[in-house]
Order: sequence, then C-alpha cells, then structure tokens
Amino acid sequence: MSFIKRTFRPIYHFFLLLRILNVHKTIYINLKYLPWGQALRFPIFVFGRLKIQRSDNGGIEIRHARICRGMIKIGKNIDGHYSHNLPVELILSQKLIFQGYAWISGGTMIETYRGTIDIGNFCVIGSGTMLKSESGIILGNLTRIAYCSTIMDTNVHFIKNTKTGKVNNSSAPISIGIGCWINAFSFISKGAILPNHCITARNSMVNKDYSTVCPPGTFFRLPGKAGVGVQQLEGGRQIVVHKFLQLCFFVRVLLRQRKDTPADLFQPGDLLAHHRVWDGIVHLPQLAQQGSVLVPCGGLTQGIHSQV
Repeated sequence: MSFIKRTFRPIYHFFLLLRILNVHKTIYINLKYLPWGQALRFPIFVFGRLKIQRSDNGGIEIRHARICRGMIKIGKNIDGHYSHNLPVELILSQKLIFQGYAWISGGTMIETYRGTIDIGNFCVIGSGTMLKSESGIILGNLTRIAYCSTIMDTNVHFIKNTKTGKVNNSSAPISIGIGCWINAFSFISKGAILPNHCITARNSMVNKDYSTVCPPGTFFRLPGKAGVGVQQLEGGRQIVVHKFLQLCFFVRVLLRQRKDTPADLFQPGDLLAHHRVWDGIVHLPQLAQQGSVLVPCGGLTQGIHSQV
C-alpha cells in the first residue's frame, strides 16, 4: 500500500494543481516576461484571473541564485478576504523585481508607473492590496502586507502652499525593512521608511522616515509624531510573530526545497531579521540572550513556549 501511495501521490498532486492553476496565464507570463533560462523552469504560477499590461521599459526580473518551479505564486488565496476572488492586475511601465520566493493574493494591483518595485525574498502580499510606484518601492525580506493595504510613493498631483508659494515634490521613495508586518487597511505614502521588524496596526498611516526616530521592532498604533502612539516591542514581553499562514508558507518551502537552504536569507549582522526554520519549528533568535524561543507552527493560538 505504501508503494502505491508513493507512486500515485505525485500524479494526484499534479492533477490537483492543474485544477486550480490558470495554465494559460502561467505559460504566458513565464515565456513572455522572463529569460528562457528561467522561463522553462516556470517559477511563476498564476491562480485565478490575471490582467497584465506592459510598456517597452516594463518587465519582470527574478534575482535569486536558484530558480525553482512555482516559487512565485500570483492570485492564490492567502487570507480568505472576499477580494481574493478579484483578478490580479499588473501594470508594468518599469521593472517588477522579485528577490526570491513571494506570494501575491488575488485582487492585488501592482503598478510600476515610473519607478521600480522590489519585492524581497519570502514576502507575502494580501488580497486587495495596491502598490503604485513613481520613485521606487522596496519591500524587505520576510515582510508581510495584510489585505486591503495601500503603498503609494506618490500623491499623483502637486500641491502648492498658497502662503509660501512652495510646491513640494509629489513623490518620494518608500522603503520597508526586513521582517515587517503591515496590518490590514494600512496606508504607506511617499517618503515612508520603516526600520526592520516593525508592525503597523490596522488603519495606520505611515508617511515619514521613522528610521531615525524609532528603533527596529517598533509597533505603530496610531499615526502621529515619534513617541506618540508608538510602542517599543520588548523582547521579553512581546514577540514579533508573523501570522500562521505566512509561517506555514515558509515551512512548506524550506522543507520541500531542502537543497535550497535558508542560509542565503541570513546575513551575519541581521540576526533579528529572520525566523529560522528547522523541521517545522520557527526559532526566534532575538531572544537568544534570555533563552531560546520555539513557536510550533500548529500551535500559535496556544501561546509561545519558551525554554530558559
């Protein structure tokens, strides 16, 4: 019986994938927008509907040492929000860059109007999210954007101060650090810079450079000045833990792609930036001084188990 299961399980999963995969769009986006050496590996899987427009300067780049089949999933439901049934829309006037694995849920609109969008390794973008770039948007590795969030580096229109006569720039680059969690309905506007491991609460507005006033691991509860509505996450009391679906995504990829070790994700000076995964266990090294912390992927709702 075990031999039969081992024989037919890959066949079953193959036909299951064909049932939910948009085969036509998957073939089209890979062969149309990627170099042949990458396209024949089919690193991009499309689920559901996809609308894509491209100008002469637009395109898709994957900058990862090892190209794997299905490493970028577009249109697959990740959060259960009703907007995941809507099509994904890509408007590519400039480059859309993937640094590695990524998961983009349905209903997302990504527009590289005049600037590039750089999506880090193991980023997750929730349903109904809008990303529009005129100067440039950078998402750090292991960053998650929850559903119905907006990231725009432009005001679209210029605004004049009638008293001073000054007209400010309508756009400025956005940079989101490593391991950040952008909660649902957040709005990140031009010039916003978030340090590593930050969390924004729902309906937050981030519109300035917080890297100079807020340390890494800051929880933004309300829009406002530095120190107002801002809470520092203390390692012994609060832990930055991504949602269950994102953890399962990391575990699934890292355990199935055993040859693609997570070592290339971790930089020596960024221990706080990564959640290491071994055999289905997520290890948070930021509490190494107080004792290792293990978070079983199946038991996030049951609290956190700490070994001191």
